[in-house]
Amino acid sequence: NKHLRDHFALALEREGLLVEREGALEETRRLAKSKSDILATLSHEIRNGLSGVAHVLSGALGNGGRGSASRDQLQAALAAARDLVEVLDATLDSETAEAGRLVTERQPLDAARLARDVVLLHRAAASTKGLQMVLQVDPALSGLAGSVVGDSARTRQILNNLVANAVKYTPRGRIELRAFMAAPDLLRIEVADTGPGLSAEELTRAFQPFERVARTGAGVSGAGLGLALSRRLAALMGGDLGADSAPGVGSRFWLDLPWDVDAPAPKVVGEAPTTPHRPLRILVVEDDQLNAAMLRAVLEQMGHKVLAAADGRRGLDLIRMGELDLALVDGR
Repeated sequence: NKHLRDHFALALEREGLLVEREGALEETRRLAKSKSDILATLSHEIRNGLSGVAHVLSGALGNGGRGSASRDQLQAALAAARDLVEVLDATLDSETAEAGRLVTERQPLDAARLARDVVLLHRAAASTKGLQMVLQVDPALSGLAGSVVGDSARTRQILNNLVANAVKYTPRGRIELRAFMAAPDLLRIEVADTGPGLSAEELTRAFQPFERVARTGAGVSGAGLGLALSRRLAALMGGDLGADSAPGVGSRFWLDLPWDVDAPAPKVVGEAPTTPHRPLRILVVEDDQLNAAMLRAVLEQMGHKVLAAADGRRGLDLIRMGELDLALVDGR
């Protein structure tokens, strides 16, 4: 009997090890597929985007025997560069969330103000396409006790993604943002559009990482991560992200966030008083040419005079040549 008991114990232990091994193999396969998807997405989006930006900038410099780049070409290059930043941000956030290292704050926030800011941010792009953008905030929200709680930056990121998608995929009609109480302890912000709409199968696929709906996504840049990442961010804040859609009618996406009746009202951050300022003489010491050019452009647009140096020795020489108000020095 003891021999049989030992035999069965070893058999059970072996089965447990086999299950554990299979789980480890499955996790390895999942990670390998995730890395493969990331590499494929970044390879496609970044290579194509950077190639386009490089060609336009090359034309702007007069290379290749062509005339200077038109305003439309430069705007297209700028839009492509911004798209690349969005792809990188979404990919990095997705990987951080996948590893369990993404942290969100839980504090009172002014969701109505965030919605207004997002509308203002995207209204120009919507107007360019002839789209009407409307914001509706339930007046009853101002009289309720408590506040919605969440992470202000992540809430803005989710709403930006939803509204940007609506602008991208809606060829005509209108986009509506609505903020109201979906339940006594739940605030809902909806983004509804009159775009092409999605079937139930397409809507499910749209929420999968690195998945894009071919019928509606042709010719539109993106990594296929926005909705999946937004849903994960909403869950981390104790909320949810949902949607319904119908082909030929439009789509409706919504963000639900918890409402805490005991939470204090969010702090209202006032604008700093504008006071006249004199132009400054600023030294920029930066060995990265792109960073140096970016800093110089921003500071000169603000009316300041900029001196640039590629290394510390040259920076010291410039300091000795005259009085400076400020030095921006690369820490490395």
